[in-house]
Amino acid sequence: GVCRSSYVGDSLVILLSGHQTPDVIGVYPYDGQTNVDTVFLGNERPNPLEKFGISQSGYVISFQTPYIIDYSDGSTNFKVTNSKGADVPYFISRESNGTILLYPKKELAKGEKYTVEANYTPLTGTEAGKKMNKTWSFTTAGVGSTNPTPNLPTTDKPTKYTKDNIGIKLNGSFISVVPKPVIKNGTTFIPLRGVFEKMDAKVTWNQQKKQVTVVKGDKKILLTIGSRAAYVNGEAVKLNSAPYVTPAGSTYVPLRFISETIGAQVVWDQTNYLVSITE
Repeated sequence: GVCRSSYVGDSLVILLSGHQTPDVIGVYPYDGQTNVDTVFLGNERPNPLEKFGISQSGYVISFQTPYIIDYSDGSTNFKVTNSKGADVPYFISRESNGTILLYPKKELAKGEKYTVEANYTPLTGTEAGKKMNKTWSFTTAGVGSTNPTPNLPTTDKPTKYTKDNIGIKLNGSFISVVPKPVIKNGTTFIPLRGVFEKMDAKVTWNQQKKQVTVVKGDKKILLTIGSRAAYVNGEAVKLNSAPYVTPAGSTYVPLRFISETIGAQVVWDQTNYLVSITE
């Protein structure tokens, strides 16, 4: 498996380990997705758009593999085109866990189909050294953002959330994490690092012990993959479900883990598939 213990950036999930298979590729918006929002206003903490010197971008496109990717020879590249084949310029952010984030420089067109092509060469696993390709498409919503003004927080839902596209609201503002929360055996799970780093927490991974440490403020949380026992400042807390790792290497914890360990208020809206977290 692959272990990447550090992570920089928004959104994303911790990659603890992964099976080396070309089938485990994470993209968002996902292939065939419709009603995708057209704009990203940077309403996150920290704002990922600041490093590009812009106040808004087109909707963010993410690409994640279980491999360590070779960037040395230029074989890894990405192309975004619209339905007419015209290139869509973008800013690129390469996260330390291997995730690629593409920020279109302009708001995407309404009701438009976009195609993303990723060419890459893994450095690890059974596919090491092979030229790989992943191509997928998505279509934006017919009606664009109702609040295109940059720098103002929005509380409007960007899309209609479903069981396959669960939304997260943190302290009143919608945030984006990849991969998305999931419902498993009736329990809602969230991507650990993607959510906790949005809450200004530090997450580290102990490969040998299969343990994750989360530090937020004066609280230090220790949990073990597959175990319902967690420790907050040394005191035992029993979780309703054990954390687990996906084949792609993303760590998930039960939603109630947030309230049970750091005391934040958590509300799960089953009807609208929306998680609300208030610190």
